[in-house]
Amino acid sequence: DMAQARVRFPDRAAIVLDFGTATTFNVLAPDGTFLGGCILPGLGSFASLLPRSAERLRHLRYDPEEAVGAPILGNSTLGGLLAATRAGYVGAVQRVVREQ
Repeated sequence: DMAQARVRFPDRAAIVLDFGTATTFNVLAPDGTFLGGCILPGLGSFASLLPRSAERLRHLRYDPEEAVGAPILGNSTLGGLLAATRAGYVGAVQRVVREQ
């Protein structure tokens, strides 16, 4: 949490991430001032977006955690969804951190 970041990294800027239903980013200045943040869907929410909105994919059920180690290219519909989940979610997290 942000209080722990201040204790562990005093006088340093920090980005505090919290992974859950949502993935939150809180950016702190070196003096501990909150500079702003970002909220993304959590991995499970992110993984359910396409199957929920695409009629032909609604029957697919999978554990979003499978996306963490999925290959970047899938060789089936499910494999493609896992690859996209990995690329999209991990890419979004990396971009937010990089741009801070």
